[in-house]
Amino acid sequence: MSTEDPHQPLRPMRLLLVADSLNVGGAERHVVSLASALVQRGHRVTFVCSVEGALAPLAEQAGVLVRPLLRRLVKRRLSPTFVWKLARFLRQSQFDLVHAHMYASALASASALLGTAIPLVITEHSQASWRSRYARRCNQWSYQRATHIIAVSKEIRRRLIEQDGVPYDRVSVIMNALSSAPELPASIQPGLPAKLRNGPLVGVASRLQPEKGVKYFLEAAVRVSQLLPQAIICS
Repeated sequence: MSTEDPHQPLRPMRLLLVADSLNVGGAERHVVSLASALVQRGHRVTFVCSVEGALAPLAEQAGVLVRPLLRRLVKRRLSPTFVWKLARFLRQSQFDLVHAHMYASALASASALLGTAIPLVITEHSQASWRSRYARRCNQWSYQRATHIIAVSKEIRRRLIEQDGVPYDRVSVIMNALSSAPELPASIQPGLPAKLRNGPLVGVASRLQPEKGVKYFLEAAVRVSQLLPQAIICS
């Protein structure tokens, strides 16, 4: 019988997070928030990317070690150079777990970890509707190498199981959480225009791409404006 106290914190882990970059984007913001939260829990977190980005200072301020490996962004493609440099970085360091985000980084991580016993976790952030047949096969190979896969929505989990053949018990749904916004002094708090301060304010902020579902927001906005004429719709 185990004598470990379940209320005692686990030992700090050495975690390597891998993503294409720290440019401004939804997945990138998620990775920075995740890394920051892990550091706050006492874990040692290193972030590896092909290139840095505007979000890199936020990660570093939170105590995350950021290591760009290349001078050119690797995105939606297999980069042998990214794989080789990531594998060399792994050999020079010691990690308990590698957590990869985005297509290029998941594929590079799965390749770089060949011959090691380090577990790999992959987070899928999108439906990856852009994938060619070749990219889909590469995705499926990286999924097979992963110990577990996290989907940020139920629809993505369904795609992983039904289209990519991932066993259902190796996929978990963990939806993105919103980190609390920092408190700002009243003197510098951004103010809404006067016409937007009265009544409910409904809006969407995203890229105008089909996978963002903006058309569903527009359809819902019509219903909202009918039910709540005082609501202000903006995007």
